[in-house]
Amino acid sequence: MESKARLVDIAKDWRNGKFRLTFELDSFLPNMVDAIKDCCLRLSVKKWKEKRSLDANAYMWVLFTKMAAILQSTPNEIHDEMLYRYGIPDEDEDGYISIAVRSRIDIARIEGYWKLYKESRDGKYKYYYRIKGTSELDTAEMAWFLQRVIEEAEELGIETATPDQIREMEALWERNRSRAEYKKISADA
Repeated sequence: MESKARLVDIAKDWRNGKFRLTFELDSFLPNMVDAIKDCCLRLSVKKWKEKRSLDANAYMWVLFTKMAAILQSTPNEIHDEMLYRYGIPDEDEDGYISIAVRSRIDIARIEGYWKLYKESRDGKYKYYYRIKGTSELDTAEMAWFLQRVIEEAEELGIETATPDQIREMEALWERNRSRAEYKKISADA
């Protein structure tokens, strides 16, 4: 279960020293209560970031397709190239997600997008950091990434949408998403 929420109250039980946090949730499925009641739960709290727009994603793939036609490539190859050029490093609460592997290991065997950032002095190891896939980008990250893709497309002479048209697409997506969420909550009630 995932929901946008706000912390509204913190209390401490002075008898056992445990804390009680009260969250206000934007949406909740009532049938979930029985599934989680009296269970030990793993709770993870992170600052909320809006996910990328599906319209922005669709527009990005249109540009990849046009770029692929000019560069005699495939849209997936263009996608991967753009990620390696402009991808956003992935991080968790401990910082950037990175790995060290022996130089002879083919990094393509490891799931995800990995970008080389240094090699050991003796050449035995390579150090990579993970790049977020486009489906993992939040709204701001996707906007930045899409702008780099637009710049690349324009350099190839591809006609692109204006910033106003892109904002219009994002606003339309936001309205459609809000309607879909309302319908889902109404249907569940």
